[in-house]
Amino acid sequence: MQNGHEPIHSAVGSFDIELFTSGRGGRSTSSRFKLRCDAVALHEKEILLLSVAGSETGVKALTAGLRSSTND
Repeated sequence: MQNGHEPIHSAVGSFDIELFTSGRGGRSTSSRFKLRCDAVALHEKEILLLSVAGSETGVKALTAGLRSSTND
């Protein structure tokens, strides 16, 4: 007899975030963060649920990026 449940995966995947900021003298700097994605739920072009794990700085960077990307 087969179990009707799908296998449970430990993570959906991971992704890298690279943030660019303008520095002094016209130079730009960047910071990179890697986060593990545990769950994601999408509806058309909207993110309904996003569960990530990583460093506190990386999670804050993702949150700031999502809040600032109104045209994406």
